Amino acid sequence: MESTDYIEYVREKLHEKGINLETQDYVIEYIEMNQRLFGSFLDISKVIDRIVRNLNHNVKAFPGIRSIAKKDGSWNAYEHTIYTNPLRNLSKKGKRIKAIIMHELDHCATTTYRDIGDEEKERYIAKCLNNSSSLLKRKKLEQYLNKHLRETNGKFPIVGIRDDSQLDYLNGLNEGITEYKNEKYCKFLGIKPQGSYIIEKTVAQFIAETIGEEELISMHFNNDYEGIRNAFKLETGKDLGSLVTRMNFIIFQMELSSVPLLVAKREIIEEFNNYRVEVKHEERKDDTDRTEKTSRGTTTDSLVKAYADVIINDEEVKGAHETIKRTKAEREQAQNKGKENSFDGRQ
Repeated sequence: MESTDYIEYVREKLHEKGINLETQDYVIEYIEMNQRLFGSFLDISKVIDRIVRNLNHNVKAFPGIRSIAKKDGSWNAYEHTIYTNPLRNLSKKGKRIKAIIMHELDHCATTTYRDIGDEEKERYIAKCLNNSSSLLKRKKLEQYLNKHLRETNGKFPIVGIRDDSQLDYLNGLNEGITEYKNEKYCKFLGIKPQGSYIIEKTVAQFIAETIGEEELISMHFNNDYEGIRNAFKLETGKDLGSLVTRMNFIIFQMELSSVPLLVAKREIIEEFNNYRVEVKHEERKDDTDRTEKTSRGTTTDSLVKAYADVIINDEEVKGAHETIKRTKAEREQAQNKGKENSFDGRQ
């Protein structure tokens, strides 16, 4: 598709949804970047199709103070909306907000939806509610999930390699790959990167160096975690899940403020020594091996299968994440109890 053709097509489709020119311009810029940077191996038509299908609203500011305090931006796959922190608009020439929007547009472009039955929907909702710290939060969350799962006609979003209905420990890696790409977008646009997800992005960069950037970006766009995982194992002889588990634990320690960023980054880089490739990527065997790698499945089904494999085989991985989640829940309960006690003392 020629540049002028897709620009007209994208503007027409987004205009039909009532999306304003500012948001349209961001979308066009994002597509043009991907065509220039990754067009030799990425299906740009698929990128275009996903964005015009997934994005239903203008870029909006977060509606609540709580989100503004915690986040720079967010892609809500249920609401088909990109949210940004309005405070970031105050940065010089709006460059910070553009970097944020490109990151969230990448989530939009890598989102697909799969059918989810009633039984699986109930399991997913129950899992989310189990992680909620208060009765009021659980009630609101249940209403929110039911509402949006109805609005998506029972289809569940898969964003990049993250499918929370199956297993949620890949969220960090998904953000790392997205920010790895976003740094390239920012360089292309001549703006400063966000500087977010530093540990996650460091891991994504290591994976790119190990299996090849083209393979990583292509499989990420195709929601193909199994392909990334198999390629990594083919090169290192080791399971990517173990590295992801270690990364998540280091990030968890940072969230507890027990490990400074520089120390955490050093720890994860030292962890890479356990997965180093003896033969450089440029010196891979021959085209037969490359054909074998690129012939792996690139469908949503393969992503679901990969998650199933993790659940069945990686008991240690699952146990570690259950421990982390349990510790987080206990910490939240202690914090909430402390707030309640201090409130009672002021009465």
